[in-house]
Amino acid sequence: MNPTYKSIWCERTGNYINSNNQHILIVSVCQSSLSALYDSLEAQGFHLSIAQNNVKGYECAATQCPNLIVLDFNLTESRNRFELFDILRSSLLTKYIPIIILSKSSDLQTRLHALQHGAVDFIYGQYTIEEIVARMNIHLSYARQKGHQTLPLQKENREATINRIKLYLSEHLNDPPTLDQLASELGVHKKKLARVFQAHMHETIYEYLSRLRLDYSQVLLKETQLSITDIAEEIGFTSLSAFTSSFRKQYGMPPTVFRKTMS
Repeated sequence: MNPTYKSIWCERTGNYINSNNQHILIVSVCQSSLSALYDSLEAQGFHLSIAQNNVKGYECAATQCPNLIVLDFNLTESRNRFELFDILRSSLLTKYIPIIILSKSSDLQTRLHALQHGAVDFIYGQYTIEEIVARMNIHLSYARQKGHQTLPLQKENREATINRIKLYLSEHLNDPPTLDQLASELGVHKKKLARVFQAHMHETIYEYLSRLRLDYSQVLLKETQLSITDIAEEIGFTSLSAFTSSFRKQYGMPPTVFRKTMS
């Protein structure tokens, strides 16, 4: 019987026949595109968790410590593709968990970034389910030999909170939450949220958000033909003048001049 896939990560129910009960986390914005992979893995006895966005993906990785993570880059916005990957690789909570990336694109720079920064595999093009499962089994075998390292619980909780904030903000650049909304979404008291973030990052949540938005505006100015007004709206500024003023303050020049220097 086929399982029901939820829109957030969840423990998959059923009888697991894999003797090692290997736990696989799959992060994909389009679950239906990987339904055949889910069915194949379940039939082989794997314990699956599914996440449909970066925040839920990180929560599962940090709290459940899966044996392997699969990131599906297909249909993912370009600015979000490496947000979760880079945090998983840098976080002491998750850096030892092997990551496989799936992508229909064969873009060399994307593959190089992933492999140079710690992905154990990058499967691209017209791959088959059999190929994915075969590669997963290879990396699971390696991971079992290496084992996992753990952190004290207090440090785990603090780092997990910081990373959840960063991922949530990266997914809501054009509609940034208030502190109350962010605290409610992440289930943390707003004063604790603000205090922990500033102590760890040495800047406030909204200083970080402002920097994140402006950094992304640089990418849009360099790599797209969007107008300055459209870019301002894309990253959540309510007016062109506010965006121009913030950009000039951060980089010493207005966005129009920056774009010309990049052309």
